[in-house]
Formats: sequence, structure tokens, C-alpha cells
Amino acid sequence: FGHFLAAAIMRVKRARKVRKYLRYYRTCHGFRPPYKVLVDGNFLNAVAHMKMGLAKDLVVKFLGSPSKLFTTRCVQHELKGMGHDFKEASLAARHLEQVKNGPDPPAPAFDSIMAAVERDNAEHFIVCTQDEKLRIKLRAASPFVPVIFCHTSGLQMEPPVDATASGVASQTEVACGLPVRLPA
Repeated sequence: FGHFLAAAIMRVKRARKVRKYLRYYRTCHGFRPPYKVLVDGNFLNAVAHMKMGLAKDLVVKFLGSPSKLFTTRCVQHELKGMGHDFKEASLAARHLEQVKNGPDPPAPAFDSIMAAVERDNAEHFIVCTQDEKLRIKLRAASPFVPVIFCHTSGLQMEPPVDATASGVASQTEVACGLPVRLPA
């Protein structure tokens, strides 16, 4: 019984953290529901491999708001060429909307995702990826890109890059008129 209680508490904490991060992105960067979620092939494969259900349902439940899932033509092209192990992810990618513009296949999926979020993420995409290099590059390139990844316990969202450095979040929240809790 104690194990189930601990798991429930962790789910509540994770949901609270996601709401906090989304509130930050809404107030300071203009994100609005329905959220536009850009998904790469590695994420779709991880969701299929871990048997978590449909990626769309999983992301909507995780974000707690309506969301539209997108992918790029390069991601779809890359998944087609990866063989039988990625067949389920390839089928899932075909049912997603495609991002307009960006490089044409056979450009790497990495480049197409970076192109979709350039110019300070003007389209307000939330990126779902398992690719550690892409996550690092997104963090370094722009603080305006929320990143979600798949973990064995479920989905996780990285904390906002610009909110963690030297209390910027609390300064920004004060400027936006949000209440700030002082440490006890």
C-alpha cells in the first residue's frame, strides 16, 4: 500500500511542476492552449516501445490542456528508412500534422526540428524528444523552447532555461504581477 501512495504523491508533484512551468511559459513567452507540440521520431519510438499508448493522448494528459501534435517531413522520412523496429513510430508519425516550411528530406530530422523553433520559437512549439544532443542544443539556442522527454515513470518536462539562472523566474514573475513565495 505504501508503494502506491508514494507513486501517487510523485504523480501529484510532477503535475504541479508541469503546471508551474507552463504558467511561466504562458505569462512570459506567450504560449497558449491548444499547445503546439513538435514530436521527433525518437520520442514516438520510446512511447511505442514503453507501451504508454498513443503519443497524442499521453501528451494531452501530461499537459492538462488541449494540444495539437506536429512533426516534420524529415522526421517522417527518417522513420521510414529506419526499418522494422521503428514501424510503429513511423505509423504514428503519419497521423500527425506536418510543420510547414523547413528543410526538405533527406535533411536530418535534427536540423528540421531546429529550423522549426528558430527565431525565438515564434510558433510557440513545445518539443518532445529523446535525443540528448537535440535537448542540449535547444537549451543552448533558445530559452523559449519547452522540452518534454519520455522517462520510465512517464513524461518529464525540463525546467525553463532562463528561469533557473540566478532567480530570473522570480524577478520575471514579480514584473508580470505573479505572487512569489519566499524561502522559509
